[in-house]
Amino acid sequence: MDHSLETKQIRNIYLFHFFNNLAISVVANFLFLDQLFLRMGFEMTHIGIIKGAAYLIPMAVNLLASPIIQRWDRDRELVSGAYLFRVTLPLLLLVLPSLGLQRSQLAVLAAVLMVVIHIFPMIANNSIQVIIQSSIRTHALGKHLAGIQLIWTLPGFLIVIPLSLYMDGFAHRSDAEFYRAMFLCMAGTGIFQAAASFTMMRCPKPRTGAYQDRGKGSWLYYVTSPFKDKDFRSLLRVIILSSLFTAMIRDFINPYFLTVRHLSMGFISVVGAVVSVLSIGILPLWGYVIDSIGGRNSYRIALAGLAAGTAALLGDSMMLVGVFALFAWDAHRGLFGGGMYSIQQYFTMVSTPRGYQNSYFAAATFASGVGFFFGSFFGGMLIDGITMTAAGGNRAEAFRMYFIIAIAGLVSVMFLAQKLPHDRDHISGKDMWMYVFRLMRTLFGRFR
Repeated sequence: MDHSLETKQIRNIYLFHFFNNLAISVVANFLFLDQLFLRMGFEMTHIGIIKGAAYLIPMAVNLLASPIIQRWDRDRELVSGAYLFRVTLPLLLLVLPSLGLQRSQLAVLAAVLMVVIHIFPMIANNSIQVIIQSSIRTHALGKHLAGIQLIWTLPGFLIVIPLSLYMDGFAHRSDAEFYRAMFLCMAGTGIFQAAASFTMMRCPKPRTGAYQDRGKGSWLYYVTSPFKDKDFRSLLRVIILSSLFTAMIRDFINPYFLTVRHLSMGFISVVGAVVSVLSIGILPLWGYVIDSIGGRNSYRIALAGLAAGTAALLGDSMMLVGVFALFAWDAHRGLFGGGMYSIQQYFTMVSTPRGYQNSYFAAATFASGVGFFFGSFFGGMLIDGITMTAAGGNRAEAFRMYFIIAIAGLVSVMFLAQKLPHDRDHISGKDMWMYVFRLMRTLFGRFR
């Protein structure tokens, strides 16, 4: 491919992620949604059911639809249209409280709406990955995946700071005023999707050799082929379990900060933005790590760091909250959390045979959905159950016990990741931590 054309294609991919991140900065941000759910009076169990269903069902639909989407071969059009629905449908959540339903009925309706909302981006996500894989050479994939993750993280969190401070002003105002303010935040950011969809239509048409028939071209064959692939199946197991335990942290960290630590939305968003800025340094470094030592070794390092960061929440001081933020903010940012998505995306791409991209990507997404579902569904019930039994009604103590369970899970997945396919030489535990030390010294040495 001509170098200038390739550069233009990659630039368009970056621009799409920039505008798209601004567009979904509120409607896909659980800091705002959790505050909305708490305003509706939902318990942790309700929130867990809503989030669990919103992950699993759309990802299952995505898997079943993947062969059809690959035959359709309209990835750019699908992404452009799907995200327009993604930014407009959440406005319907603001209508639910006016229906006068009981809390359990309201939770069910919210779960159904969240499922419908998430179907669109889940299906579009496969097409985005096909476009990325088709446009970027393998030897530079780690670097650009880290760069894309950065541009798809930072702009939105910067714009969220003033918006969350704005919403803090309505924390003790009437419901009508609160919902009106939330509408302005959702609608005001959603308009950026018009620019994102326009830019996506200028992205390259994927060179996937659309739906290659390899002798068994049935719908069922393409849906099930990733699960019959022994090496890919081991990756799916790790994705399920890592998603389960990270979801246990991610989906209830905002309720923990809001109800136990009594932090404001503004403070949480500022910390989130600071951590995102730190990702400017760490995400490209993760790209280097992935390209240097491979996905399997990188997975182990990231999981170990996530466990260590979450352990900081077992203490009461705000300094330890800072350690959690630095290492594993919401389990998907920070020094170690920030690398998880890029690592998983990289491993999925390098493990996927040509002609099966949509099915394999959908299988990996579905595996994440299974993990997210169980992490959210049982996580909420676990917190409420521990609160009423072992913790004697003490919500802070219940969360402490809950985090210990999540930490143990992350450590177990770290050892399971050693059985992933060999994409690089195995690194011993001692050498792995020496490598981490050298990376941290490289990153922070300039501040000495």
